[in-house]
Amino acid sequence: MRSKLAYTALFLLGASSAFSQWVPLNSTTTNDLHDIDLLTEDIAVIVGDAGTILLTTDGGSMWSDINDGSITDAVYGVQIRSLDTILVSTLHPSMVGGDIFRTVNGGSSWEPVYSADNTIHRIDLESNASNDLYAAATHLLRTPAPYGAVWDSLVPNISGTTSLDQIAFAGDHIGHLSGNISGFISYSAYFYRTENGTDWYPGDVFSFPNADAFTTMCFADPDTAMIFTNTYQGFMPSTNNHLIKIYDFNVTVPFPGDTIYAFSSQVVNDTMPAYMNDAVFLNGQMGFAFGDDGNIHATTNGGVDWSVTYTAGSPLFKVEFTNSTGYAVGADGVLVKYTDGSTTLVENGNDPFVWELMPNPTSDRVRIRSAAPLKSVSVRGTKGELVWSGTATGRELVIDLGTFANGAYQVEMTDMEGNVHSRKLMKVGNH
Repeated sequence: MRSKLAYTALFLLGASSAFSQWVPLNSTTTNDLHDIDLLTEDIAVIVGDAGTILLTTDGGSMWSDINDGSITDAVYGVQIRSLDTILVSTLHPSMVGGDIFRTVNGGSSWEPVYSADNTIHRIDLESNASNDLYAAATHLLRTPAPYGAVWDSLVPNISGTTSLDQIAFAGDHIGHLSGNISGFISYSAYFYRTENGTDWYPGDVFSFPNADAFTTMCFADPDTAMIFTNTYQGFMPSTNNHLIKIYDFNVTVPFPGDTIYAFSSQVVNDTMPAYMNDAVFLNGQMGFAFGDDGNIHATTNGGVDWSVTYTAGSPLFKVEFTNSTGYAVGADGVLVKYTDGSTTLVENGNDPFVWELMPNPTSDRVRIRSAAPLKSVSVRGTKGELVWSGTATGRELVIDLGTFANGAYQVEMTDMEGNVHSRKLMKVGNH
């Protein structure tokens, strides 16, 4: 959710692989599943064909249908803002239009908030305090909470020879809108980048090492994107797949020309084992790629080498991680979950109160989100000493830890009933 991106899970560091595994879950459907989003490690929504919208609040053991029956098209995108507020995007069977729907009561009822005469690809919530919603359609669209009343068009006229069908954020305001541009004989990877959420500039096409077609991307950190590509034969994919790292982005204005992002690039692997539909890097070295071959491929050396770590048997389309927990969905209702058994974030693990720290670990700010109103929050050191405290309003609070020493802290959150809930927080980085 909001790109709960891999670089927020640095504590994995590959050493935990002996305790980590992908395990199958019962999604309760055989419909193709196209997207998943997480509110916490235990709360997630999966969506797919024939209006499939399913919610879990117990880590995937049970799934509830939260479609009131008004959404009948295939659902390709989902973003969960809270247990009450969820947004989905659909694709009409004719493939000539799509809609975005919103619920503010946990799925008891849905209302359309946007309709397009062309495909709506992905939707994403930006990882910042405002949590603006972005949608990749015939334009790149943005709407602020409560979503749908006002829409800004940030990148217009994405159509014709250009198809930008993936949007992802690496942190506050930093995001990529990625896809392909069609030439006379094939497709080539293409993207826009933003570092403030408002101004989006295209990547320099001459900075890519080749003209392969884009299949998917993920961030290793805000200044490093991992681009998976395929060498199309004409307008059909081939068996030749690559992984390219692009980094060191700099805004530049060629003369004459429009503003673009120049960047450095490196071919990390020129013999990727499959056409990849999605990927995630948990840090600079450890990552997973989800193949159209039905396999989850793993790397522990930054993408140089890959091995099959799980076989799902059906193509895998989408993955989402928050902290050390990930879910992946695919064709035929396939659903798998990843957990790191060596890491325990929730000290009071039987506590039914729903809240989260994001990101964790963090190098500067941490955001607390709660399913119920907060009263106060305290941060304590390893000896129990109080290092920060404050009152809260509503269900969200941001704490600036930039001046804190690196190490472990205990975050204590007091709810409106006076109950105290605690979790560990790791401060990393040189700030």
